[in-house]
Amino acid sequence: MQSKLLPPAESYDQVYRYGLWHLSRCEHSLLDIKTKLHRKTTNNTWIDQAISRYQELAYIDDTRFCGMYIRSHSRLHSQRQIRSKLQQKGISAEIIEQSWQDEVSNDDLQELAERLIAKHEKKSGLNKLRQVLQQAQIPSFLIDELLNELCESAEPQKVKALTLLNQKFKTACAANDRKLRDKQTRFLLSKGFDFSVIRVCLDHHLMNPEEIDDIE
Repeated sequence: MQSKLLPPAESYDQVYRYGLWHLSRCEHSLLDIKTKLHRKTTNNTWIDQAISRYQELAYIDDTRFCGMYIRSHSRLHSQRQIRSKLQQKGISAEIIEQSWQDEVSNDDLQELAERLIAKHEKKSGLNKLRQVLQQAQIPSFLIDELLNELCESAEPQKVKALTLLNQKFKTACAANDRKLRDKQTRFLLSKGFDFSVIRVCLDHHLMNPEEIDDIE
């Protein structure tokens, strides 16, 4: 079903009240409001006048909007995702950087990092987990701390890697089958496991994972 066409404004007052209605519902960036007003009129003078009035009354403030957006999204999305969304809304890099420093605590970042680890740890080695956390722009000190804790508390990397290998390749690999062995190696590398772990798992493919932990 097609949406109804928005009736064009016939006066500055209609433009002003249209923007005010949107601002009364939730916080908007300057670009957001300009975009909405352009849907109502092609008269740039009316739009500029309305924007100036909103700014005088502090109804629009990109710094305030940026801070509120970061506070409401920092526990759910990565810094990269948030920055991208804010840039799409016309927020400058300088405002984003300052607001991020002002609004985001280490607790927020740790919560995000822990959620990412929980999401990926069962099918990823330490290298892959580190890459995921780095892409989310989690600080290095926090990555090291959380991955060290994971190594101490979670199942050993060899157990995890062999479990995945056995699930993926259900037929034993002959010692001279270089092609299949290379394929298995690439599979475990893609999951973020080290070569030292991969070597042991390839040599003990289809072994019970619970029995591999003591093997060097």
